[in-house]
Amino acid sequence: MTETMKLWNSVCKTDPTHTTKVNQRGGFTAIAAQYQLQRATELWGSYGNKWGVKSCRYSYIDANDDLPLEATLDAVFFYPEGEFEISTDMTYKVGNDSRKKLLTDLTTKALSKLGFNADVFMGKYDDNKYVNKLKAEFNDKEGAYEDWTNQSKDKLANMSSFKDIEEWWKGNTKHIDKLFKVSEAHFHELTTCKLELKKHFEQQENIDAV
Repeated sequence: MTETMKLWNSVCKTDPTHTTKVNQRGGFTAIAAQYQLQRATELWGSYGNKWGVKSCRYSYIDANDDLPLEATLDAVFFYPEGEFEISTDMTYKVGNDSRKKLLTDLTTKALSKLGFNADVFMGKYDDNKYVNKLKAEFNDKEGAYEDWTNQSKDKLANMSSFKDIEEWWKGNTKHIDKLFKVSEAHFHELTTCKLELKKHFEQQENIDAV
């Protein structure tokens, strides 16, 4: 992998569970916008800090009867390696959350220029074999996170004090932080286990003190 393709190659594959087949305009694959924000956040941190959209300029193109026909958005997308101008447009409809939709579409376009979800935009999702291969690949990752979570819960449950649990937790901070980024469900499961064990040891201490 060359240095210039490092970012592209790290974000070009799309988890099929975050896509939807849309049977309009000839059919296409839609990507969940929140999933794209999550992937960018994993790389660069919270939106608006080191990456995001700024200098937004909304405008409207009027029809002959002076009613808005089209809504447009011109803005600047910035991220740790630089920034660039980008624009998008859509048919204007009253009460259609035009500004929100324009911002979402513009963000998707900006991220696509950096390689995010490139397999969808390159038409690879039209190949069922490719999609099935991706499903297996992402399922394997999910299985690995589940296995690590279950093994960790077993270790915590067999520890003799909450102090031991805290020491283990500190020693596995990197793994736990990664778990939070890739699977909030498993992260919540592990933290819940820790809290329950904390209550258990506190109750045991109270009994011993009586």
